[in-house]
Amino acid sequence: MDWVVIYGDREHSANLLFLAGFDPRFEEALLLLGPGDRRVLVVGNEGLGYAELAGLPVDVALAQSLSLMGQPRDRSPRLQDALRAAGIGAGARVGVVGWKYLEPAETDQPVVPAFVPAFLVDVLRRLTGGDPVDVTAELMHPARGLRARNSAAQIAVFEWGAVRASSAVLRVVRGTEPGMTEHEAAGLMGYQGEPASMHPIVASGARGEAINGLRSLRAPDRARRWGVGGDRLLGFPRVPGRPRHRRPRREVPDSVRPALLRRHRDVVRDDGDRRRRRPSPRRGDRRPRGCRCDLSSVAQPRPPGLL
Repeated sequence: MDWVVIYGDREHSANLLFLAGFDPRFEEALLLLGPGDRRVLVVGNEGLGYAELAGLPVDVALAQSLSLMGQPRDRSPRLQDALRAAGIGAGARVGVVGWKYLEPAETDQPVVPAFVPAFLVDVLRRLTGGDPVDVTAELMHPARGLRARNSAAQIAVFEWGAVRASSAVLRVVRGTEPGMTEHEAAGLMGYQGEPASMHPIVASGARGEAINGLRSLRAPDRARRWGVGGDRLLGFPRVPGRPRHRRPRREVPDSVRPALLRRHRDVVRDDGDRRRRRPSPRRGDRRPRGCRCDLSSVAQPRPPGLL
């Protein structure tokens, strides 16, 4: 393989984030890994300034075809020209990483890239004169994929995200009262602007009623009020960057253990606090009453990638 092309966009940013610490915000982006340790990040108009501020150890190239519609296309409009300038040419063998891959049982052609835009595959085919090959499994296979291996720094980052998510759910569970709307309950989460891998879910219904947890919150004029004895469904975005595979339980590394101990010490002060019920707030006082954990003092290292 001469080149590997990694595709990413807002919804499918985990592979780029893992390899280069870059997550496309409003556009598509490509990471090119080539011979001689060649590393090129191909972005649109808005990603150009974002990539330079990130200070990544890669060359940054502009392909305005990746920009939002209605934005300028006067400098470098054609993706094919950007890839050619990076060094991809006739006869090059190219592997493509998308956001999923097909198993042999699902297709007669498992080597054909299935989960990347067709225009990217067409451009690579025109440049090289051959068919690109799907190598997504090298990153995302649940057993041998590179992203299936956790370092101590990555575990620390994921622990921080898990605490944020579980604390948000706990605030809703403890703070919700009969008569609240789903919007009011969602406001108890205390979301602070972290990049989200999905939209939050707060859904409710009468006991026994089917709850559709995939929909967004109801419109304000149709917001359901929570009653007594109903069913609830809560979900808070997880930290992006990992395939959703179950893995064997691992020992907690020493670098993470102090943060865990501080968290439990803050949440449960002693046996007496654990048994004592907190008083309900006054009507109208809807401040979150959830986890008191504070991990602001814990370093949040960037997960080490291949670059």
